[in-house]
Amino acid sequence: MTEERDNHVQSELSARSRQRIAVIAVIGGAVFFASYLSLLMYWSWKHDSWMLAILRDHFAATVGGPCAAFAAGLVVLVLRYTGGPMEIKGLGFEFKGASGQIVLWIFCFLAITSAIRILW
Repeated sequence: MTEERDNHVQSELSARSRQRIAVIAVIGGAVFFASYLSLLMYWSWKHDSWMLAILRDHFAATVGGPCAAFAAGLVVLVLRYTGGPMEIKGLGFEFKGASGQIVLWIFCFLAITSAIRILW
């Protein structure tokens, strides 16, 4: 009975730790993303800046790519903590645990970047 209770307490602590890590990852990603956009705005403030030409010619790559990566990460984190552990099965493959999250992130990222490409 005591061993079963200890395992439950340990799994509860690990769930709390994972939730804290996810919150820290989201906050850290938001801070990084905000600083990235601030840096782009700073470099493009002057009309003769070299960054302005890059932003004008490759906006989808310089802003859309990082936005897509951050959005895909948020989708995976939200689904992980609302739906529980992920399992992806199909085409003879089976992904469980962290590999399922990685595959889902790749699919989300590719879907978002494809949508940016199509709409651009």
